[in-house]
Amino acid sequence: MNISLSKSNQMNTLAKLGGKYLVKSLNLQPKIIDQLFKEAKDKEKIIEFAHTPSFFHLGIVRCFLHFIAASKHLSATKIFFINDHLSIKSLKECKGIPIILPNNKVVSKYPSLNISKKKQYYAISKTEAPNEKVINNIYYKLCDLFPKNRNNITFLKENMLYSSEFSSNLGAWFVNLLFRLTNKYCFVIPTSSIGELDGLLKNLKPIVNQNCILYCKKCGARKKSQLYEIESCQVCHHKDFPQRLPNVILRQNIANYYGVTHRVSGNQKSYQAISDKKKIFTKQVPSRIRVSGKAEVIDKTGNVYKKMNFIQYLCLSELNLDIPKDKDFDWTLKV
Repeated sequence: MNISLSKSNQMNTLAKLGGKYLVKSLNLQPKIIDQLFKEAKDKEKIIEFAHTPSFFHLGIVRCFLHFIAASKHLSATKIFFINDHLSIKSLKECKGIPIILPNNKVVSKYPSLNISKKKQYYAISKTEAPNEKVINNIYYKLCDLFPKNRNNITFLKENMLYSSEFSSNLGAWFVNLLFRLTNKYCFVIPTSSIGELDGLLKNLKPIVNQNCILYCKKCGARKKSQLYEIESCQVCHHKDFPQRLPNVILRQNIANYYGVTHRVSGNQKSYQAISDKKKIFTKQVPSRIRVSGKAEVIDKTGNVYKKMNFIQYLCLSELNLDIPKDKDFDWTLKV
């Protein structure tokens, strides 16, 4: 089913929702938000990048930087769709900072956010930003692992504390930290707020329902039984109707409807082809910009680290924002 929406309404709707998150969840400085709206004015192209907020590894940071660079080249409004409805348990980098050794194995006890096993089933958007005690523990653990790099680690600690002060939840904290460490900003739309865009979904219930997942409204835990009857949450025991949130295929098709023209992604995944073929609301399918080159780190003795975490890299060196212009080339960093 194809549904029309004017270009101005598409842009205004996305910018408004993306700007709302910057104000309410990230508490960004007004001058940064004003600049983003100024940049978005009269632009016809929209570029998106989507990922789960976490302690990103360098490959994801590279995709984010390509996303920012491509927005300038295309003269497009940039929107970061974050999967903040997912649980902390779903991604290792949401629970702590995986530190890798020269043999590319992760240290057994890496710096952790110290979230209890029960609360790891909570959604990232329903979890508080780390407090000062947790950040201090991360700081001391990083200092033990990298005793010669205390200045870099102190810089990271200060940015973590600042991000905690201004973030409404853990997902927002990860995004604020990424923005501050790269000094790159964009509109942000979380999956947890997609419901504010779903006016178009009312007449498409069969299609929508089969592409939605049910979550608890209070803690965000995913319901094991995909049924709509009233029942208490199996994690926090909250009694309410579950919240419907789109899976990745529906989320991308909603973005297509709102005029996204380009989509930055990493290696090809099976759901991407399915998403592009669905064309639920519109025949328009964004052009995919695939960043396929590797992001590797080489130390002074020649050891090659694969999938090094962004935080570990910043403990060892200052961020090199000079990513390869060719998205297929490897990004090789030295420490």
